[in-house]
Amino acid sequence: TAFGRGTIGGAVNVVTKRPTSEIEASLETEVGSFADAKATAILNAPILDNDLLNARLVVFGDVSDGFVSFDPVVSDGDVGSEGYGFRLGLASQLTDDLGLNASFSYNRAVYDDVNVAFSTGLSGSDFQRPGDFLGENTIDRFFGRVEATYETDFGVFRSQTSYRFVDTLLFATDEFAGLTLLDTFITQEEETFSQEIRYEGDAFNLGGAMGEAAINLGGNFSYARLKSRDLTDPGDDAFRLFGIEAFGAPLEDDGSNVRFNFDQEVLSYSAFGDVRWRPTPKLEIAAGARISIDQVETEAATLSFGLTQFVFPESPAGRGRKTFLSVTPQVSVKYDWSDNLTTYASYSTGFRPGGFTNPSAGFTEFGSEKVQSFEAGLRARLLDDKLSLSISGFYLEYDNIQVGLREVINGVVVASIDNAAAARSFGGEVTVMAEPFEGLTLQGAAGLTFAEFTDFSDAPFVSATGPTTDLTGTTLPNAPVFTANIAAEYEHPKDIMPGVRAYIRSGYNIRSDFKASTNPAFPEINGFDTLDLRIGLRGAAYSIEAYAERLFNER
Repeated sequence: TAFGRGTIGGAVNVVTKRPTSEIEASLETEVGSFADAKATAILNAPILDNDLLNARLVVFGDVSDGFVSFDPVVSDGDVGSEGYGFRLGLASQLTDDLGLNASFSYNRAVYDDVNVAFSTGLSGSDFQRPGDFLGENTIDRFFGRVEATYETDFGVFRSQTSYRFVDTLLFATDEFAGLTLLDTFITQEEETFSQEIRYEGDAFNLGGAMGEAAINLGGNFSYARLKSRDLTDPGDDAFRLFGIEAFGAPLEDDGSNVRFNFDQEVLSYSAFGDVRWRPTPKLEIAAGARISIDQVETEAATLSFGLTQFVFPESPAGRGRKTFLSVTPQVSVKYDWSDNLTTYASYSTGFRPGGFTNPSAGFTEFGSEKVQSFEAGLRARLLDDKLSLSISGFYLEYDNIQVGLREVINGVVVASIDNAAAARSFGGEVTVMAEPFEGLTLQGAAGLTFAEFTDFSDAPFVSATGPTTDLTGTTLPNAPVFTANIAAEYEHPKDIMPGVRAYIRSGYNIRSDFKASTNPAFPEINGFDTLDLRIGLRGAAYSIEAYAERLFNER
């Protein structure tokens, strides 16, 4: 419950390495084909004695000419990029019980000019966008977090404050036969502030034959803001190409443009808690819940100038405000049959608040989404821990599932969100890891997922039979039925020279066909498989590695 809503499939908690009192320095570099290069430098050092202040600085950068080829007739072909940034960590142990940790990071990504492939999959009366030329685009990200930890005899109190800011600038031009049709400028700012206080209790004895229990409690407040500005400007060529004339002569560009302004603020308040009870050393029962209140407020407008008003009529600022209340309980049971065999079963719920779409899609409201999840599985370690096995099965039932849409409206691709009445997903996964002999590690996993809309009779797509399409029974997007991977690593158990070992590592991945969009007019993405290979030398203070990725399949 501490990780919040929407974590039905689990949450990945990435914890960067914290500063220590040791002096440490390292450098990692990588170069590859397609003109790829990366570098990371790390410095860790104590600033004040007795762990009063330690610092860790990571500086990184990368550059690439890209590896995706687009239309060779009108483009150089690849999406080049470069990026750089840093992460600074600070740690202070003020007393034996009170500690402070802080982390601040910044990175910038810059993407080169490039031509994007011709728009395929758009059929019927939809306007064919022949070529998108992306200009130099930049994304700036900043993140900061400060955490205070106070340890007591009965548990740990934590306070965490975080702030995130993302600034995106995008420029694109639509061209056809050397004519400029549209120039598009998009600026977007995302800002999030969060404050959380949490108590993580130690296990305590309930007395008698009741066993022991532990309690976790917490509360969170967050504020999120999104500010988006989208400007589309048709040039002289657009008027000439479409034959827009006045008094028998083509019109010049009169400053016509259309602007989409979108501002959204979300205030969220939540309280969460769970109890973990062990009536016996082998059995654990956990139950908890999260209560959340989300207030979503949105303002959007379409502003048109000149002849663009005939295509996108100006609309007054639309305003929407709605409050969502959710209670998401969960319960799980785990039983340790032995030190090497565990079975578990769980039931959990998830919630995603609704909101309002951007003005280019008509400023419509979409509802909240709920999901129920059932999962069961086992984990086993066999053959003196040389073989481990994990098997799990799941079933998810969605109510009012939110669906991301990309539609062509008057020749412009716009994104919006709609609700399908119901959907479900079920399947399973098997993972095996083995160490048949010293130095060799094998790992394999395979998964099956069957995900479909069980009620989407009013999908907002134009079809040959009418203004809507019934997508009931169709597959959810981004849900391949079959996925699998196999990995193997062998490290020679003896030194090939003093203090140096040689190793080889290989990975194979396969994925079946899947849909990339809910729109039935868009084709499926073909399934694919990839094979990667790495070979290297590993010493006490250095490693050298050569690699080849996508060995037999470039697509």
